[in-house]
Order: sequence, then C-alpha cells, then structure tokens
Amino acid sequence: MKTSDIGSSILLVCLGGFTLWQAEKLNLGNLRTPGPGFFPFCLGALLAGAALVILVRSLKQKTASSPKGNRSYIRVILALAGIFAYSLTFEFLGYLLATFFLMLLLIKMMVKKTWWYVSSISAAFTLFSYIVFKVFLKVLLPRGILYF
Repeated sequence: MKTSDIGSSILLVCLGGFTLWQAEKLNLGNLRTPGPGFFPFCLGALLAGAALVILVRSLKQKTASSPKGNRSYIRVILALAGIFAYSLTFEFLGYLLATFFLMLLLIKMMVKKTWWYVSSISAAFTLFSYIVFKVFLKVLLPRGILYF
C-alpha cells in the first residue's frame, strides 16, 4: 500500500465532508431550481467519492511502488514556482502572455515532446481559454503589455 495515497485520500475525504457540511447550511434547492449550496454540495460529494475510491484502491494494493526520487519533488516545486510567477506577472504581462508561459512550463513538464509541439498546444489552450472568458463569459482580463 502506498502511504502517500492513503494520507492524501483521507485528507480529501475530510475536505469533501467539510464541503458537504457547509453546503448543506446553504439552501440546496432542487434540480429544477438549484440554490446557492447545490453546486458546492455536488462538488463535495464528487471529491469525497473520488477520494474514497483512491483510498480503497490503495488499501487493496499489496506492494508499495518505489518513489522516483528527487525528480518528482523538483517537478512539483517547479510547477508551484510557475504558478507563483503567474500570479505576480498576470497584471503586467496580461492574460495572454502570462497564461501562455504558464501552460508552456506545465505542458513541457508533463510531456516529452519538442518545443514547437509544446508551444503550439500552449498557444491553442491560451487562445481557447481567452475566447471562452473574453467572448462568451465577457470577463474583463488584464491586457498587459500587448494592449488587447
């Protein structure tokens, strides 16, 4: 059994349970007219259910898989540093550039492909999310140094 899976799944079950408890205090409504607590309640139930599945699977697992060493910690630290840098440069660079660079970092860490492939996937994701937020949802996004 993998102790990290057990620990994290127990923590997520508790978080899901807390979300269910807090969402129940709000008006849940029904399927036709959902209240403000309906969506958080559904998310809490999904989180707790997925965490329970992970917990059961990790308890049934006989052998512990060997850790990958320091490489996995470096990737986690790099991802967190990228997200932190994203939050700092979001206003200055703007949504398009900041999101493109963050996606470039995260996708390059996940897949072992060439830079042009990773750049095109990052650009496509950035453009798609920009269209969703700016055009359809009409969210005001920072322009940054590009001025659009």
